[in-house]
Amino acid sequence: MIGRANRNRETDCCLAQYTVGTVSTHVSDVYQRFREICLSLPETSEIFVDAWGHPTFRVGAKLKMFASCSSPDAERSGLGMKVELAHQQALVHTDSRFTVAAYVGKHGWINMDARDPVDWDHVRELVLESYCLNAPKRLAKQVAPGT
Repeated sequence: MIGRANRNRETDCCLAQYTVGTVSTHVSDVYQRFREICLSLPETSEIFVDAWGHPTFRVGAKLKMFASCSSPDAERSGLGMKVELAHQQALVHTDSRFTVAAYVGKHGWINMDARDPVDWDHVRELVLESYCLNAPKRLAKQVAPGT
C-alpha cells in the first residue's frame, strides 16, 4: 500500500523510467530493494511525504514510521532506521557509512549512506530491529528473532 495520491503497483513498476544514468539507476535499485524488505513485514505501508521529499515506511493502524529512504529519483541513496541507542553509537563509531540522523537521532535514528555496495543482510537486520522498536507488540512478536 502506498500513501501518495494515485500511486499504485502499476506506477511502481515504472519507477525506473524516471531515472537517468548510472547513479540514478543505483539509487532506484537501492530504493526497490529497501522497499521490498520493509513491505515484507506484517501490516506495513509506504507513505511518500511530499514535505520531506522521500518515502517512509510505516507499521500498524497508527502508521508509526519505522524506516525511510531516498526517493528513487534522488541524486544519492540513503537509508534511515531506528535502532537501540547503544547500537546507534556502535554503528556511528565503527562504520563511516552511518551517521546520527538530524532531529530524531536522540531517539536512536541513524542514516546509512548507501552509495557503496550494500550488505542487504545487514540492512534487513537493521530494518527488523527498527520495525520491532516501532511496531505494536503483537506484530513485533511475529518477527522478533528467537520467537
